Amino acid sequence: MTRAIIFVTCTYKRPGRIAFMRRHVDRLFAKIRDRVWIVIEDGDEQDADLARLLRGLNVIYRCIGPTRDKGNVQRNLALEIIRDMRLDGIVYNLDDDNLVYDLLCAELRKVTSFAVFPVGNLGPDGIERPVVEDGKIRFWRAGWTARPFPVDMGGFVFPSHILFDLPSPIWPHTGVGGESEFIGRFVTLHDELDASLRHFNKMCLVCHNEPLDSPVLVG
Repeated sequence: MTRAIIFVTCTYKRPGRIAFMRRHVDRLFAKIRDRVWIVIEDGDEQDADLARLLRGLNVIYRCIGPTRDKGNVQRNLALEIIRDMRLDGIVYNLDDDNLVYDLLCAELRKVTSFAVFPVGNLGPDGIERPVVEDGKIRFWRAGWTARPFPVDMGGFVFPSHILFDLPSPIWPHTGVGGESEFIGRFVTLHDELDASLRHFNKMCLVCHNEPLDSPVLVG
């Protein structure tokens, strides 16, 4: 049986948002099966245009807010939905304006523990990633290396079952970031992270804040 991927997208109403979400529908969700998309609106009601776009796509669309706190409250709600519904699969944080290649999905289905991988448009070299040698993470090429795990929201994935027995709030972070703090609840050493996806992080299959007219680089 194919493992399900549970995509989590925290979003808010702004110019261009529908076009970004439509790109996800056309480039990603039209091509893959066995997935759930949890979309959490930073607001007190659903956006009619977004609801129309999501109709018929096996999407859980909820609202909480408005908070305008980097999506933290919305992410917490999404993770609590996964916990409360006991959704079984692999959890991946999909920003509304990311560009994700469908090839990544085959890699995500392999995951059995916390895994990390490169993200484009970040870091000192344009691709933020753990540098892997002999199958182990040696150091990070990242823009925020003071964090124990300098990973972007779109650069890690984990099995949903780790959420099932957690109390609320699951994502208590406020302000910028939160990725390292969340990973640090489950992982102590870099060696505990799976960095084997796409031939030990040699291919970048997701880009951060990618413009809508971006060229296709990989995939």
